[in-house]
Amino acid sequence: MSRDAETRRKRVLVVDDNSHDRRISVEFLEAEGYAVAQASSGGQAVSQFAEWNPDLVLLDVYMPGMNGFDTCRRLRSLPQGGKVAILFLTAVGQTENLQKAVEAGADDFLLKPVNSVELAIRARSLFRIRELQETLRAAYGQLREEHDALLRAERRRQDLMTFIVHDLKGPLSSVLLSAQVLEGEPQLSTDGRLSARDILIATQSLQRLVLTLLDVSESEEGTLRPRWVEVDIPKLLEESSLALRPRAESRELQVLVSSQPNIGPVRADPDLLGRLLENLLDNACRHSPFRGTLRLEALSLPDGSLDLRVCDQGTGVPEAWREKIFEKYARVESQETPRVRTSRGLGLAFCRMAAEAHGGRILVENEAPNWTVFCVRLPAEGHPAP
Repeated sequence: MSRDAETRRKRVLVVDDNSHDRRISVEFLEAEGYAVAQASSGGQAVSQFAEWNPDLVLLDVYMPGMNGFDTCRRLRSLPQGGKVAILFLTAVGQTENLQKAVEAGADDFLLKPVNSVELAIRARSLFRIRELQETLRAAYGQLREEHDALLRAERRRQDLMTFIVHDLKGPLSSVLLSAQVLEGEPQLSTDGRLSARDILIATQSLQRLVLTLLDVSESEEGTLRPRWVEVDIPKLLEESSLALRPRAESRELQVLVSSQPNIGPVRADPDLLGRLLENLLDNACRHSPFRGTLRLEALSLPDGSLDLRVCDQGTGVPEAWREKIFEKYARVESQETPRVRTSRGLGLAFCRMAAEAHGGRILVENEAPNWTVFCVRLPAEGHPAP
C-alpha cells in the first residue's frame, strides 16, 4: 500500500488495556506509515495526549479505571481535544455503546476484532474530514476578518457622511434664508423673482435631504428618539403645506388642507412628523400632473387612531410595489411601465422610519377615481408604549 508524505506525518495514539489487541493495531498502523504511540489506560492516554499531540485516537471502550467514554470526555476538554479525531473500538453485539460514544464526543466507531482494511479506510476518512474542517475553519476565519474590515470601512464611511451632512446644515440655512429674503424683494424683476423661487425650492429640497440623511442614520443606529409633546394637528398640517408652497406654486398645484373637527392635540414629535408630511407632499408634487390638486387630510378613525393622508392625482403605485417603495434607494420602475412612480432615495424610507418611531405605520392606497393616497396611521395613544 502506498504511503505519501502527508500520511507519514499523521500521528495516532492507540489506547487499549489489552496488550494483544493494542500490539496488532500498533503494528498495522506503523506498517501504514503512521507515527504511533500507545497507552494502556485512560489516565495514561490523557497524560500522553498533550505531549504526543495526535491526529487520531484509537480508543477502547472497556478499560479498568477510566473507561473509554470518560477518557473521550477528558480528551475533548483539553486545549487541542476538539481538533483530534477519536475512533472508538467496541466488541460485536455492544451496539448500545454507540449512542454513549456519540454523546461522549466520538467521531466514529469500529468493531473488534479490528479488520486492518477497515481500520485503514476509517483512519483515512477521519483524517480527510478533519482536514476539510480545518480548511473550512481557516476560510471562515478569513471571511470573518474580511467581514469585520468591511464593517469598519462602512462605519468610517457612515461617520464621514454624518460629519459632512451635519456641516452642510449651517450653509444651507443661510442660503435658504437669503433666498426667502430675495424672493420678497419688491424691486426684483419677474425673471429674478422666478430665479429666487427656484433657489428657494432647490434649497428646501437639499435641507430636507440633509435632515433625512441624519434621521435615517440615527434610526439605523437605534438612536432616533422622538421628542414627545402635545401637537396641534390642524396647525401642523397648515405649516407643512406652507413649507411646500413654493414647489406647489411652481407647478400651479392647488393644495387643499382639511382636518376633522374632533381631532384634538396628539402626543408626537412635531419636527419628525412635520418632515414626514413635507417629504410626502414633496413626493406628491413631483408626481402630480401640472395644475393638479393635492389633498392633505387628518381623519380620526373609530378605534381612536389617527390617519394623516397625502393624496395626489399622479400615477398610482401598483399593489405589488407598495412595500418596496419605502426601502432605501428602492427602484421599482420597469421598462414596461416607465412612468410608474418610484422611490428617489431616502425620502420615503425616512417616512416609514418616522411613522414607526411614533408607533404607527405608513401605507399606500388607491382611491377612485384617480387618487393615490399615502396614509400615515398613528395609534390611538399617540405614541408607542415605553
